[in-house]
Amino acid sequence: MIGIGLALSPGNGGLPADPYPIGWETTFSTPGTTNWDPPFTGTVDLYAISGGQAGFDGEILSGGSGGAAGWAAIRTGVSVVKDATEIVSVGAGGGTGTNGEAGGVTYFGVQLLIDGGGGAHGSDNADTIYSGGNPASASNEAGAGGGSSAGFDQNGNDSTGSTGASAPVGGGGGGNGADNDASPAQAGSDPGGGGGGGSVAFPSGGAGGSGSLRIVRTA
Repeated sequence: MIGIGLALSPGNGGLPADPYPIGWETTFSTPGTTNWDPPFTGTVDLYAISGGQAGFDGEILSGGSGGAAGWAAIRTGVSVVKDATEIVSVGAGGGTGTNGEAGGVTYFGVQLLIDGGGGAHGSDNADTIYSGGNPASASNEAGAGGGSSAGFDQNGNDSTGSTGASAPVGGGGGGNGADNDASPAQAGSDPGGGGGGGSVAFPSGGAGGSGSLRIVRTA
């Protein structure tokens, strides 16, 4: 029989070190719904970013606007119980060539919810909300840039012209709009960046970035 030793914590009377100490965190970034079974009983802070909107498609005579970015919502002091399943859902970004499909909702059970970019911009049970950046509107045959998603401590940045907005810490940047020569629209970056708009030559708008949900243990 092979024995497996546990790491001991000198500052804890020689007891095994806690594998999930204060400050431990995990992030969900794959779009869709899944279960999370907390590996401890304690308290967590939740940081949710919704999916970004797809860029709008170019038309016969004009480019498309960029997509609106995902918003961020924070809730602190949420109690969890070891192995008591919580439902987690990460919002998808709007799809390529969908002419401004809204981003999806990100939520953690009934504890926290934030609507997607280009959607209703509502939230349930958030302590703090940060808005996603606004996209630019097309002014010629080229596509416009998408807005950046919010970060965890500030609003997202607005796009100007064909260049996607740069992202704050924790957020996703907007995609560049398509030009009318050689480059199609770019997707927004994860998490939650708005897609770039399509052009006359490359009409498909870029996809929005997927959202994310970050869980941090605080007690």
